[in-house]
Amino acid sequence: MPTRLSISLHAVLLASSLLLVTLAEQAACHGEEPDKTDTAGIPKPESMSSFEDDIRPMLVKYCGDCHSPDDDEDPVGFLKSMTMDEIQLRREVWSSAAEQLHNRTMPPADADQPTETERLRLSQWIEDHLKATACDGGEFAGRPVPRRLNRDQYTHAINDLTGLNFNFVETFPADGGGGEGFNNNGETLFMPPLLMERYLEVASQVIDEAIVLTPQLVEFRPNGEAAIATHTMLCSTDETYGLSVRLPRNVPDNSRVQVRVDGIVAATLRKNRRENDHHWMTLSLPKGQHHIAVQIDSTASDSADQDLPTITHARLFQLPRIEYRKGQQIERDRQKMSDVVREFAWKNSEVPIDQLRPKFYRGFEEYGRDSLKKRLVATAKILRLASDDDALTHPVSREDAEVILARFARRAWRRPIDQSTTARWMVLFDHVVARGETSRAALQLGLQAILTSPNFLYISESDSDDSNLHRITDLELATRLSFFLWYSIPDEQLLELAERGELSQPETLRKEVDRMLADPRSKRFADAFASQWLGTAAVGNTVIPDTNFFKPAYSDKLVIDLREQVGQTMAWMIRENRPVTDWIDSNTVVINHRLAKHYGMETTAKKLKDDKDRFAAVRIADDSEASRRAGALGLGAVHILTSYSRRTSPVLRGAWVLETIFGTRVPAPPPDVPSLPGGEKENGKKTVRQRLEQHRENPTCAACHDLIDPIGFALENFDVIGRWRDHERGPASEEDWQKKIEKAPETIAKLPMIDSSGRLPSGETFDGVDELRAVLMARQEAFLDEYIRRMLGFALARSLEEADACTIDSIRNHMSDNDMQTRELIHAIIQSTPFLNRG
Repeated sequence: MPTRLSISLHAVLLASSLLLVTLAEQAACHGEEPDKTDTAGIPKPESMSSFEDDIRPMLVKYCGDCHSPDDDEDPVGFLKSMTMDEIQLRREVWSSAAEQLHNRTMPPADADQPTETERLRLSQWIEDHLKATACDGGEFAGRPVPRRLNRDQYTHAINDLTGLNFNFVETFPADGGGGEGFNNNGETLFMPPLLMERYLEVASQVIDEAIVLTPQLVEFRPNGEAAIATHTMLCSTDETYGLSVRLPRNVPDNSRVQVRVDGIVAATLRKNRRENDHHWMTLSLPKGQHHIAVQIDSTASDSADQDLPTITHARLFQLPRIEYRKGQQIERDRQKMSDVVREFAWKNSEVPIDQLRPKFYRGFEEYGRDSLKKRLVATAKILRLASDDDALTHPVSREDAEVILARFARRAWRRPIDQSTTARWMVLFDHVVARGETSRAALQLGLQAILTSPNFLYISESDSDDSNLHRITDLELATRLSFFLWYSIPDEQLLELAERGELSQPETLRKEVDRMLADPRSKRFADAFASQWLGTAAVGNTVIPDTNFFKPAYSDKLVIDLREQVGQTMAWMIRENRPVTDWIDSNTVVINHRLAKHYGMETTAKKLKDDKDRFAAVRIADDSEASRRAGALGLGAVHILTSYSRRTSPVLRGAWVLETIFGTRVPAPPPDVPSLPGGEKENGKKTVRQRLEQHRENPTCAACHDLIDPIGFALENFDVIGRWRDHERGPASEEDWQKKIEKAPETIAKLPMIDSSGRLPSGETFDGVDELRAVLMARQEAFLDEYIRRMLGFALARSLEEADACTIDSIRNHMSDNDMQTRELIHAIIQSTPFLNRG
């Protein structure tokens, strides 16, 4: 995705016009029967002698001063290739040369420059030759580097392990994209020290939530003196407690009772402030050992010689945790919880402590409500308890702990765990129990160790001294599959098949892929891939319209739905095995009630009004307004992405189509290209189209805009936030506009109509988004190549190389034989050489 303000207005013409001409030639040949024995879709060099006779001499002329073939110290050395066969020995360098020529970064600005025709011919010849000879070097798999889990993968893995629903968006920084534009690329996922510290903190928090410790209920014992009772306790986690103290009636009125925590006075309890002969206070105790004392202050008595009364009752009750809420609500909830437990303590003050515990545990679960219930479900999941076991109090023996740790690590680390590894965890377990903590607390530390290990945080594969192509193991395949299709760790079935060596069997592998795609977890893949490929993950995050200008039409709920529509569309295409070309044109729109209202699809909005959040597939034939919303070009998130804060941009939208749909690289513009007159805001005197026409009066700008603008003009009926419009609106804000049309509805008819017509340099004309889709569908082969390249890069989690062109060609042929179906693309990628092997 190009940066929004650095769209090329000059160099994009070269690559894009060539793309359109090439595709037009392909479209003209659609009536011919393809040669099944040939490599379909890969261009062939002009002739066997064109390189020696024409291409290389031209390169020597313009590049030879810096890259002379006779210069042994030249680190590039691409001109040392004297024949086409020798290009194979330096494919990466030649690929870089083609890109440098295309991007106009070479030759240097102070050197002689090729003409535009020469530059175009050179870069395209190199690209065509590299594609045509991609398979000549044999099968290629690449070597993915070890990589840490990105933020989303870490979140999903933790949630799958615990059954809880953590969200670490604010905990970890966002991961940048790399390679083919995705944030799972191993080349960008390094581990700075600060991030490692954060992982240590988060692992402790996760296990603290997932393993509920049996709550503490303790009774203080007299400390040799009647007037003091103490208790020393070891807190494994930060918790809040309620302290209930009852004094005898013969305590003097002026007496006071001090509560000390670790020698510091935490509170002073006075007789005249007690209720029902009880004192109550709350204590927040951090993790660690604490000494708590309740003592009658002797200095407050009438006589120092007078016998002090006995403290007959002092009990400490652990309070259930309060789920975090914003504002003052959490404080009110804490007070309510304290009041409930206080009432429980008073009513049961005469019940012996051992008899009270079962009743207290039942009350603790009841008072903990939904948040505690969710945590207990996670505890039962990790401990693998039976349905009739009490997750709050079920004992954990040393033998149980060893089994639990090995089982948890097997899933987290994606491989079997050997005895020596579990033995190290049990040393830690024994140490924690020996210092007085419970077996559950000791288990917590072992689980934390598992989650902070590189075996969990990193995805790595066994390397071999042999650099030749070799199959990955079944366990490595399970990991590749799960992080591709679920963005998370393998489940039990995948691991079992992998451990038996059955996962890589073709029939088994295909069945497992179908099972995984049918699982709700595949929605993660749909969200991650589609939103990053289209760039819509930025909408509402780094790309935001002027919210004040568009309120109340623009809201947080709207932008969430706009992003969600992208993932829902991809998930529907997977579920229904739709052709991948549905991203260009489709007979169905995936939408919910709120978006239907926003898009003006009133018929659909009425049908979905009973469940406003649910997304549904709506056939275009069932709603007259739906055709405008077909494919990626109808997505409101795309319209926001390709607009400025207050106005639409045909340039951004046209360039987005060229790059995202067709993979046309968009380099930076030359320095002498002026910006569009009027800036980012609407101009009441001239439409965007008129301002661009003024811009095209500059010959430097005209050629580029003649290509980019027509595509963008076809999308001008969509405003900044994705609504349909037939008329220009001018610079009025949303509120002012609504007031104006409410007062004078006839105003709309007087405004200029949107002109969405366009003509491409290759001669095709269209008017509006529907006709543009038809033009783009005629170029679906170029789209297919780009779509395959993007998904293959996502699946492999690495940058693609020139040698991957052979795999792309093979997948393209498979897709052509299988009606372009989305599931077939996924199967073809998973069955491909680079997915099943490494080199």
